[in-house]
Amino acid sequence: MNEDIVKDVLDLLQNNNVHLAEPVQSEVKSLLVRHAKNTEGYKRGRDVSRSTVKAKEAKITELTYRINTLEAELEAEKAMVKHLQWEAQHESDT
Repeated sequence: MNEDIVKDVLDLLQNNNVHLAEPVQSEVKSLLVRHAKNTEGYKRGRDVSRSTVKAKEAKITELTYRINTLEAELEAEKAMVKHLQWEAQHESDT
């Protein structure tokens, strides 16, 4: 990628009859390569951030399902306790 941007810019300059002295041309190449590397670093950082966010979202979804399951189990246990209390109360009445 670094070479692509350097080649494109230098070709553009050459095609438009812009001639740079060797030190200037070398400096332009260095500048373009540096910016291309920075851009690549930003892209990689963005990709890592996106992956991290996706992993966190998946964990949140997993934990949400777990919470819902535990809440449902708790409600079932509460219903069972009420039923057993009712049975115990009605057995003592007879």
